[in-house]
Formats: sequence, structure tokens, C-alpha cells
Amino acid sequence: MISDGETATADSQETQETLLRKLRHDAFRLLSGSAEEARHASGDGMLLVDGALVAVSPRARRHGAVAPDEPGMMITAEAGYRLESETLSRVRASLALAGELLVRFGASIGSNAQGGITLNRWLAARHLTVDRLAAEITATRQLQRLIESAPEGSDGAAR
Repeated sequence: MISDGETATADSQETQETLLRKLRHDAFRLLSGSAEEARHASGDGMLLVDGALVAVSPRARRHGAVAPDEPGMMITAEAGYRLESETLSRVRASLALAGELLVRFGASIGSNAQGGITLNRWLAARHLTVDRLAAEITATRQLQRLIESAPEGSDGAAR
């Protein structure tokens, strides 16, 4: 049986997700400049940014029993390659460059279902506006492109 408190929590989460989806739509509209493109992108949860798909989805950060879940947005930029299609030297260069950038920008590297490399960033909802989300979407794509473009044979160290 669901208690009134659980119902209120579920309603609150649904309302929060609706607000985050509207925020995403408005950020997509700002980035694309087209209401029609923003509508399609919002339905998919992905927008083409500088030639690559960037997914943006409402996602709560789970704190378990220590604190309530924190609503936010996950931004995922897909790289243009898969690990298995790259040389070890190229992968090593990308990961070496990625280390410091991941820490500095609160990002992580993952993979999608097709084996493609992704760059992921989670942002707390309480700090997001349309302009900020649009800027963070663009920044995530640029960060992913920077990591992807590490010169082969580079150790990633700043000189």
C-alpha cells in the first residue's frame, strides 16, 4: 500500500521531471534556433551539436539512505569512434588528456550500447537555467571533442 507521503513524493518527482523536460526543450530551442527542431530533439532527448549527438535527460543523483535523491540533468556527448576501432596509442593519448579535464569539469567517460565512447556530466537542477543548460550542453560537446582530438602518441601532459 502506498502512503500519502509516498504519493506526495512521487507527484513531486513527476513535477520536477516535467520542469526539467521543459528546461531541456527550451535549451534545445535556444541552441537550434528552431521550434520544430527543438520539438523533435526534445522527443528524442538528443540534439546534434557541432556534428555529434548530445543526449540530455533528467536524472536524479542517488544518495541512498543518507539523503534524498537530488534532481538534475545528465548530459552525454558521443565520440565519433569506438574503442575497438582505435589504436592503443590513440586511446592512451585520449585517456591521458581526459584525466585532468574530467576532474576539472566533473565529467566521466562511459560507453553507449553500440560500444561508442561517451563523455557524461551530471548537473544539479537547482543551478540550471535555460541559458546555463544550453551553455553546458555546448561545453560538454567541446570537452568531448577536445579529448577525442588528443594527438596520437601524446602523453596528455601539459608542456
